[in-house]
Amino acid sequence: ANDLYDKIKIIQSKLQTSPIENHILTIALDGENCWETYQNDGNDFLNCLYDLISCDNTLETVLISKFIEKSNPQILENLKSGSAIKRNFDLWIGEATKNVAWLYLSSVSDDFEKYKNNVLKNKKEINEELIKKLEYAKREILIAQGSDWFWWYGEPNKSKDDAIFDYLFRSHLKNVYKILNLSIPKYLDVPLMLNSNRSLRNPINKINPDLSGLHSDISQWQNAGCIFVSDNPTSNVSKLIKNIHYGFDDNNLYFRFEINKASQRLESKNLRNRIAIYFINKNEQYFSPIRFVSRNDVVSPILKNGFNYEVKFSFDDKNVSNLHINKAIEYSLYKQLINISSKIIYKDNIEIKLSFEDLNMTSKEDILFCIVDSTNELINETYPQDVLIEF
Repeated sequence: ANDLYDKIKIIQSKLQTSPIENHILTIALDGENCWETYQNDGNDFLNCLYDLISCDNTLETVLISKFIEKSNPQILENLKSGSAIKRNFDLWIGEATKNVAWLYLSSVSDDFEKYKNNVLKNKKEINEELIKKLEYAKREILIAQGSDWFWWYGEPNKSKDDAIFDYLFRSHLKNVYKILNLSIPKYLDVPLMLNSNRSLRNPINKINPDLSGLHSDISQWQNAGCIFVSDNPTSNVSKLIKNIHYGFDDNNLYFRFEINKASQRLESKNLRNRIAIYFINKNEQYFSPIRFVSRNDVVSPILKNGFNYEVKFSFDDKNVSNLHINKAIEYSLYKQLINISSKIIYKDNIEIKLSFEDLNMTSKEDILFCIVDSTNELINETYPQDVLIEF
């Protein structure tokens, strides 16, 4: 804090001969990136810095708007591009996918302005409901203008959540049309991510692992596919699952759930943590929905599907329940099937063998699936979030 204060004073001293009385110094930062490396999330540093400034009669913290009001600042005729990275905007615009995202945003903004101008021009009476609609629609556009959407689109930045960012970006743009009761353009249904399942590795060969549940037996899963569960600062306490391996041979499907032993959700000893695997086999006659409650209004795309089979199990930090295998029937219901050959084991990880026989399938059929963390009968997480995985 003292170092930064000294730098501010050096800049101030260089302005002593300026004919202008008041000057403004702007220190612009990403809101979140810097403080994680400071003690106490930066609170100690910020409190100390502001103490130094407040004790200096020649310095004042001020809103830019207030500074403009009282200082009559000069107009800048030129502004040069600048950012913290290469002093340009290449990470936000210029790359092909980023440019398409900007075109989407521009097109929706143009449609909004046309609608607003037509309505304000032709409406004899502007009521409060209409004003609110316009405000809500504009808010969706402002959300879509956030720079992080374009940071993650295209190259070179990648995350395990690229596909869901893409889905949410397009959802905000669609909301403009929904709010105004207008037809949604078809192009907003097209994902911008060329590889929407970036967080997925497909199987490279058949597998036939011994179900041990031990970390040490990971080599038996080296040819399996993997759903890479997104990692973030809250993962250690909130996420049940780290990664999910999956594969098959001629007779069975296999799943390996890496359990996050640091999760606070494992502390309960009553097997309340639940995982459900949902399958689609298009040769089946009946499809039923996922049977759990959404936590909010944001619904992942895959949850809108109907499914033919549901496989559920519950667990805590040491124990796991039996597998429950259910099949879709009429009226969007499920009936329980008899488990003949399938099995589940839990040591370090949970490993499952699901026989095609128990699922009334054969290895020659195309199978789609997704996985839901359904603890407490809620849809807590879906794996993956946007696309069904296909065998």
